[in-house]
Amino acid sequence: MNFFSYLRVEAGRIFRARFTWLILLLTVLAPLAGYFVYKPSNTLMRSAAYIANPALAGAFGGAFLFAVLALYEFDMIHRNRTAVITDSIVSPVQLNVVRMTSLIIAAIGCGFLITVLYLPYTFITLGSVFSLSLYLKCFWVVTVPAYIIAVLSVTGVYQIVRRVDVSFLIFLIFACVNFTGLMNNSFILRWINPVIPVLSDDFGNNYVLMMVLYNRIFWFVLLGGIWILSLLCVRRYGKSLLGSLLHNSKKILLPFMSIIMITGSAFLYIGQPFIDNSPLEINYDAYNKLVYNENIQLKKYYVQITPDIVTGKQYGVQTLQLINNSGQEQVGMVSINPGYKILTMTANASTIDYTDLKDDELNQKQIKFTLPKDKEIELVIEFGGFPKLWSIEETFPGQTEVSGDYIFLVNQDFAPVPGFYGAEETIADITLPSNLIPVTAADTIEVLKDNKNGTTTWRSSGGGIIWHLYAAEYDVKHIEAAGADIDFYYSAKHKAAMERVKISDTLKEVFEYCNEHYGAFPFISAEHPFKLVELTAYMGGGFAMDGLSVMDENCFSEEGLGDPLKGASGNEVMAHEIIHQWWGLGKMFPWDEESGWSSEGLTVYTTYRLMKEKYGAEYARKHYVEVWEKQVSEYYLNFYHRNPEYLNKLPENYQARIHNSKLTVMNYCEIPLKILKAEELVGGEDKMDQILAEIFKNSSQPELSYQEFLDACGLTKEDLNLD
Repeated sequence: MNFFSYLRVEAGRIFRARFTWLILLLTVLAPLAGYFVYKPSNTLMRSAAYIANPALAGAFGGAFLFAVLALYEFDMIHRNRTAVITDSIVSPVQLNVVRMTSLIIAAIGCGFLITVLYLPYTFITLGSVFSLSLYLKCFWVVTVPAYIIAVLSVTGVYQIVRRVDVSFLIFLIFACVNFTGLMNNSFILRWINPVIPVLSDDFGNNYVLMMVLYNRIFWFVLLGGIWILSLLCVRRYGKSLLGSLLHNSKKILLPFMSIIMITGSAFLYIGQPFIDNSPLEINYDAYNKLVYNENIQLKKYYVQITPDIVTGKQYGVQTLQLINNSGQEQVGMVSINPGYKILTMTANASTIDYTDLKDDELNQKQIKFTLPKDKEIELVIEFGGFPKLWSIEETFPGQTEVSGDYIFLVNQDFAPVPGFYGAEETIADITLPSNLIPVTAADTIEVLKDNKNGTTTWRSSGGGIIWHLYAAEYDVKHIEAAGADIDFYYSAKHKAAMERVKISDTLKEVFEYCNEHYGAFPFISAEHPFKLVELTAYMGGGFAMDGLSVMDENCFSEEGLGDPLKGASGNEVMAHEIIHQWWGLGKMFPWDEESGWSSEGLTVYTTYRLMKEKYGAEYARKHYVEVWEKQVSEYYLNFYHRNPEYLNKLPENYQARIHNSKLTVMNYCEIPLKILKAEELVGGEDKMDQILAEIFKNSSQPELSYQEFLDACGLTKEDLNLD
């Protein structure tokens, strides 16, 4: 009989065993834990809650179950003492390869079952944000490979020690180490709980999934090599471990394959293309690492970029018109993403030498070169590569993205940042898939040409030498409010939800209310429309700059729009998120865990005031003040709050849950009640508006602390204690 004949017999035997079907049934049920118990991914995003978490839970539970099944199958002939018979029929080395292949087939079959069974519920639950490709990628890149990795690891150990208890103990340690600092902080080492902190409902997830796929390839190559090495330890002819190893090694192909694969895994580990080599400890002095040559004036900045949505790489050509008044050769520098390479560099059409300093820090490296002594220099830099993430983002990746449905490239990820002053004119030509609408922080952007190949080239002007590019399938609302034009870019998937919350009216109301009561939003200018942009959930917040402000998609999710602590309805929650342009972006807040002071408190209070003006005092009291009072009262009656000595005796996950609920109540309920009390003590709403307007306009206070708020009100912490 040949290998495939043995495989047919062995696979048939495994699939006829009741124990196999019990394991498969439990494995199929394992993803259910992702809905209720094991939720490592951000549940505000529905794709994370109903795809990522079940996939991760399925990987975790299924890995243990398949480890048990693998040990059961590999130990069967020794447990039943039939090894003498089977060894006389087929080589035990070949038989173990057949068993391994059969278990992999079982894992793949289980993957198909899970994919089919969970598909209808996931499709119905996610609705408009459901993505079949994302669903399939998660289960087939995250879940099913975990089963195979588990089988490779546990049987690899068993083939060496031939002890079920020792093999499972070592596997258990191998799995648990994933949650310690040895593996947990490395995306490439976390095999059972890969790094998926969130999944975007609206935009791309390619970067994160590519990292997980790379992780799987690394473990397959490493454990495959180790498994082949352990295969050489399979006992033959009654020999010992060492004797069997020497005998089996006579088939030179097996040790050769093992060495090649283990060596290959080392190269995969060292050469991973995702995380740069920046120190984990932030060196703030490195922000000034790019040396600007004051003898060179930058007259014109022009760049052409073409993101490659297939490979996730960025390519471009940057042209800098320079003036050298020194009459001498000058040293120049540019800063670039550590994943990019300079392909060519010319000055006045002549190739010049450059040095890649490879000094990764703050997610950038410096390129040093020498310019000729010519007065007018045209410096052309051709660059390209796969953008690497800052090392501190290793366990929360995904912000940077180049894919068919989302592009996020900012600063040195967009193009090299030149170390020259000036730039009277800055232009960027951006070639993108025609379905994507780009947004930049520049003054203007317009279609330059339709390339007739499914791509469109856009021209953006006035962006300076540090660019921000966001591109997605956006729907755009043009609104005039508070004397300014506002362009609101949000995912087309949210069109129905935005119409439901009457986004045009909500934006207008918020901007006009806050402009009247607190002052004009500082990033709006009369010359160009202000851009309010939705970005991926991987952003983890928002920021503002001249003419542009961004908010992550958590603000737009169905769960987010239904948060009763932010507002009584979807449009009120949307108002809350826009008010963060004033409290949180226009005026920043230092985090104060002791008092609960954050931007949320003033934002909730302002939302309440807006709704009071719009719907009346009775409505505002019922849907805001009474909600705050109820939440605060319930929390302070909580047993563990009143008896903190018992809190430390709970498991860590329960402690974290209670701690998080405390912070939520403090941020969204207790602080608004204290501000309401401060309003009464300072003399009413008009007086509080005057105080807040003065605070907002005070540019000498970039951050508003709780003590500064109290000082502005002329109050103390004790004055605002709640009864």
